Amino acid sequence: MIETIDTIVLPARQRWVVEGVAQGRTLRAIARGRGIGEETAVRYFRTARRMLRESSQPHTAVAVAYTYQAILRPDVHDLGVGVPHGERILMPLIAQGLPTSQMADRVKWPAKTVVRLVYDLETRMGARNRAHLITLAWQAGLLTASQMRAWFDQVDARALARTVLAWGKTSARPRAEDVVGAVPRLSRYAYRFAAEVREQCLAVPFGTGSAACAQALDVLEEADRLLVPGPPGRQATVEQARALARLVFRLVRASERLAPDLAGLPDLRGLR
Repeated sequence: MIETIDTIVLPARQRWVVEGVAQGRTLRAIARGRGIGEETAVRYFRTARRMLRESSQPHTAVAVAYTYQAILRPDVHDLGVGVPHGERILMPLIAQGLPTSQMADRVKWPAKTVVRLVYDLETRMGARNRAHLITLAWQAGLLTASQMRAWFDQVDARALARTVLAWGKTSARPRAEDVVGAVPRLSRYAYRFAAEVREQCLAVPFGTGSAACAQALDVLEEADRLLVPGPPGRQATVEQARALARLVFRLVRASERLAPDLAGLPDLRGLR
């Protein structure tokens, strides 16, 4: 079992600043309402963002805060009725803080189309800004804690995989304990991601001829080969760690490619 964080506890001052940002308010307005200087509010929010997984953007900080219950989650209602397929696809990518170019690359659409759909989504939801859009999307069921946690797992797994692939190349040769620690962690990530990719493939509507699903099946075959338990007492090796690191990258990419085929379908992990 991979260790996960259930909650992030923010100090009171940081919490009410994040709550204000989540409602689409500016830091100046929050500071005025609390009777403090704007620079003080900026400092509180900077501290909160560091605590919220080093969030680089306000709307990503709000998504992290809801995911880890650092602020009270809004009640879910209406389940995004009337939100078109394209806008549903983009909502998780917006929450992840991806720029337009990366969103366009992920969904294989022109950047101009992505810009238009994001604008349409903000207008449709009545969002004051991106941070407020996160709150409205959470209320509409377009974002869930399970979606965001799955993404955070991918971020952490890719960071570990990059470290492993750099061993002996751009970084020093690893110590034995580094290898022993990395292999089981990568294995657990790979098992989890492989299970999720299988679920995604099964959820793709029959007869769509999804190229992404066909590619994912090839990756799953590789996972089946690599994730067979070795004999008792077998020592972890750098080569084994590197093979698992490459598999993790391929599984994450397979999951990303499948996401557009699944937009608009119920979240496989449920609303929680």
